[in-house]
Amino acid sequence: MAGFEGQEITIFITFGILIMVSMALVLILFYGRAQRKLVAQELQAKEDLLHKTILAQEEERTRIARELHYDIGSKLSVMSMFVKQLGSVLPAGESELVEEIDGMIMKSMDTTRRISHELLPPTLQKFGLVSALTELAEGYEKTGTSLNMELDPLESIPLDDKATLNLFRIVQELSKNSIQHGEASEIKLEFKASEGQGGMSYQDNGKGVNKTVLINGKGLGISNIDSRVKMLEGSWEVDSSPGNGLKATVLWPIKWEEESPAN
Repeated sequence: MAGFEGQEITIFITFGILIMVSMALVLILFYGRAQRKLVAQELQAKEDLLHKTILAQEEERTRIARELHYDIGSKLSVMSMFVKQLGSVLPAGESELVEEIDGMIMKSMDTTRRISHELLPPTLQKFGLVSALTELAEGYEKTGTSLNMELDPLESIPLDDKATLNLFRIVQELSKNSIQHGEASEIKLEFKASEGQGGMSYQDNGKGVNKTVLINGKGLGISNIDSRVKMLEGSWEVDSSPGNGLKATVLWPIKWEEESPAN
């Protein structure tokens, strides 16, 4: 009888231990899942904040660009006209200062126009991504940087306004990094399209940088590019090393418009 009671106690203790172990495992699993959910929520909140920041930046860029173009640019143009009128009534020997002032106004107008175009390229809004990138390349040519591009596939890729703007900003950010930080003299840009996917490859001949520094470094715009790629619902890879320039690949989903059936 005592042996039977001893077996019951052993079974009861064993069963109790199994229950406690099971409860501990459940608590660990619950805690782990809660932690993962919390981390995911924090990441999503940071991503949402970055997206909102980018949208706010675009709105501010639009406002400043319009003020530069319509307000400051217009006033500089009127000032130039008045200065020229003043120069026309002065004796020939006294018009040199007027000419210098007019030259300074013209340079200020060029600077205002350049900054306005960088903030919000009117070509992008009016004529699309191909024309805007072509204009960007022409601007870089004047600074001694060659931007060689294969843009033909872009003509057939369906892009809405958001995708057009984000792709342009990605190229703009990468090329700015190549020139300012990489001291590149040549940039190659190529677009491709396949069924359901658009692609962009980017490469420069700059001095390059350690990949860890590139990803973790501040002021290189990597987080900005990363957020814009996510707004495209795409993915991207960037690679660089000292002496080997910078390479980047961007992929994003596209939906081809269905052809309407023949009548």
